[in-house]
Amino acid sequence: MADTSNSLARPPLAGGLRLHGLRSLQFKGSLLIVLLVLLVSLSMMAISLYATREALMERESQRAQEWASSLALSSADEVAQRNREALQRAANKIVQMQGVASVVFADLSGQVLASAEARAGLPSLVCTAEGGRKGRLTSECLNNPQVHRMGPDGMTYVDVTVPVRSSSSVSSLRPAGSPARIVGYLRFATDITEARGRLVGMAWAS
Repeated sequence: MADTSNSLARPPLAGGLRLHGLRSLQFKGSLLIVLLVLLVSLSMMAISLYATREALMERESQRAQEWASSLALSSADEVAQRNREALQRAANKIVQMQGVASVVFADLSGQVLASAEARAGLPSLVCTAEGGRKGRLTSECLNNPQVHRMGPDGMTYVDVTVPVRSSSSVSSLRPAGSPARIVGYLRFATDITEARGRLVGMAWAS
């Protein structure tokens, strides 16, 4: 009589293999879904952080521009009169304000009249011009705030140059409605290291 025990045992084994294969496919499918969800979440987080960063930089740049314009207006008489002593006193006071990195006053030709820094060594505020003439202010950031960073762990700051326009006391004979003439320039930098640090903290917290 033939031994049929092996042939009878095969069908259950084949069924077990099919069940194992089905479970393996289900596991792989579930893992793929989890990875896709994770990828989408990370992508959304990155987009959100980028949008937050852009909004922060835009806000800080606008704040620096408005602050510089206000300072330029209040110092118009001194710049027009090239009153170096008064401008230096003003510069020394300005850099003591919270959030100020540096300030430079210059006349219409770009010659520096006064300057001060809350922290020495801001590279973009080095007062040189074409031809290597020292003591002159370059105006590549005129009404165009730029964000800079001093090294990987250094200060982050917004740098902007605005025109200083003659005030009513200097140009009282100016025809009504005509734009005030430019009498000089003010270069101004605000320290946004703390604001940037908060943004980095948000990224790590996420």
